[in-house]
Amino acid sequence: YEGSCTDVVPAIAMAVDPIQARLSQSIFKADPVVRLKPLRKKWVEKSASLEKWVDYYQRHKLKLRSIFAPRLFEFAKHGTMVFKTIYDRENYSVKTYDKEWKIVSRDVTRFQGPKVIGIPINYFFCPPMYQDIQKSPCLFERQVVTYGDLMIAQKSGNISGCEELKGLETISRDVLELQQELNVPQQETTQQQKFYFEIWEIWCKYDIDGDGVPENIVVTYDYLHRKFLQIRYNW
Repeated sequence: YEGSCTDVVPAIAMAVDPIQARLSQSIFKADPVVRLKPLRKKWVEKSASLEKWVDYYQRHKLKLRSIFAPRLFEFAKHGTMVFKTIYDRENYSVKTYDKEWKIVSRDVTRFQGPKVIGIPINYFFCPPMYQDIQKSPCLFERQVVTYGDLMIAQKSGNISGCEELKGLETISRDVLELQQELNVPQQETTQQQKFYFEIWEIWCKYDIDGDGVPENIVVTYDYLHRKFLQIRYNW
């Protein structure tokens, strides 16, 4: 109304920042972050060494603190966050040089082992009536990737049929993403938006063989081009 106070107090931001900092310090200030407790006598002597290895792996291989940071921010705002743990293997042929500086092809393993991935809340979809994702009949994860990302996954044996998508890069932005670009401000041009694909990873239960019992299925799907890049049983 006319003459009312126009001061704005960002109460949510004032509460979120200290909670996020407190959570980060409480978790990652511990040394080591992960403690192991052997339940059998034969593991007592090996427990200390294994604990050091796990701590080294999460600090230097997984870089868990940097992965957790944006998800902790979502947790402080929304009360929940999403992580995915996978066993990843990136192995493909690359061009490099030999000792005489001649160009050669060589198989390179970029990464092999367990990996933790943080998923933005707006990229994760679960039926609202299920609170336990393990019991949910379907889960959806939106992934924004480049053609190079798809080819690396294909060369590693994870998906197939990516060659047909070359030159078809495009992506649709949702309302939240458009607002985030305006807030930065770092708006992408139309040409920049064509560098990406919008891929959906779907974990679902579906009766494939018609025996009445649903099987656990993993699907990788290009929604805009209506193309399946992977359909396989959940390993």
